Amino acid sequence: MGAERNEEDQMDDDITIVIHHRGSFETKEDGEVVYVGDQIEQLFGLEEDTLDVFSIRNYYKILGYDNLKECWWLAPGRPLKTGLRALSHDKELLEMCFHAKNNEGVVHVYLEHGNSEHEGDETHPLKFNSKHDFIEAVREFTIQEGRQINFRRNESYRVRAVCKYKKEGCKWVAYASMDHEETCWQMKTFNNNHICARRTKNRVANRKWLASKLVKKIRKYPNLKHGEASDYFKRKCDLDLNKSSLTRALSDARNIVYGDAAAQYTLLRDYAETLLKSNPRSTVTPATRSDKLQPKRKASPAPGSSSVDPLQGVTSATRSDKLQPKRKASPAPGSSSVDPLQGVSVGISSRMAGFMKFVPTPGGSHHSNLLGRNE
Repeated sequence: MGAERNEEDQMDDDITIVIHHRGSFETKEDGEVVYVGDQIEQLFGLEEDTLDVFSIRNYYKILGYDNLKECWWLAPGRPLKTGLRALSHDKELLEMCFHAKNNEGVVHVYLEHGNSEHEGDETHPLKFNSKHDFIEAVREFTIQEGRQINFRRNESYRVRAVCKYKKEGCKWVAYASMDHEETCWQMKTFNNNHICARRTKNRVANRKWLASKLVKKIRKYPNLKHGEASDYFKRKCDLDLNKSSLTRALSDARNIVYGDAAAQYTLLRDYAETLLKSNPRSTVTPATRSDKLQPKRKASPAPGSSSVDPLQGVTSATRSDKLQPKRKASPAPGSSSVDPLQGVSVGISSRMAGFMKFVPTPGGSHHSNLLGRNE
């Protein structure tokens, strides 16, 4: 499942950069600009999230060149004369990626070496809108390169980044400062020669940076797992990440995509003010689920009616777990509680009962007749 997801992701987001190098710009008699004697190098499977200006501009070193005058990208569908744009800052990189996605993921880049007729001999240094943009660009570049750096002289008007292993002899450095017009930040020094080894663990790949990269993945794959995110960074950036840091970054990315429920409570008053602006004469009372429900009050009786509940005190009959034993009825007043026939057989007791029933009262008229008959 993870492999299929990665293949679909690459098909949707990957950018192909076609690099034209070793040639030179020339202008024909009719005014058309052409790039003569070029060789082509294609870079496949590039993601917008992992691209940075430094890596593209410095690709000439991988191709074996000692220096570079300028790096240009061509707007799709336009000629070289009007479509070339210098890849000198992050805004150009974002626009290049945007045009590439609208051109089936393909964009052409031209490397200018030495003397050229195009745009005279003027060079275009790297420029950034703010110090934050410069720091983020350096961070992105060093993560891709597998290098560890420290920021020195991080001040309001200048910032310098040096290799962590400077004391061991590595002279990598990137320095930028605010230009004289104070409209942007400009790269003044950049020495991209590392003598230290590549590292798979990089502290600049912190929780915030990981979360910013995972937001796009979470929007496309809501059920992205921890192992899949780890494999993604290992494949794209060759990073061995801390498990707890990646877990927190995944949580932060999901909060960005779906919203942080706890943070939404701080916006209740803002929502109420917005409702009042759209509904001027209404009343808005913010409430949350934590509010306790008030107990319902019984309605007061109507005037003249009795306030006594006729069923008050009546309990509903419930069947007990065990049946209570039957109790004998208490004897009537004046009767003996002793059974005179206790222990006698059924036949004797019935005859005695019949005899006692019809025995006449002594001294009565029937007493002599009954005795005469018995005799």
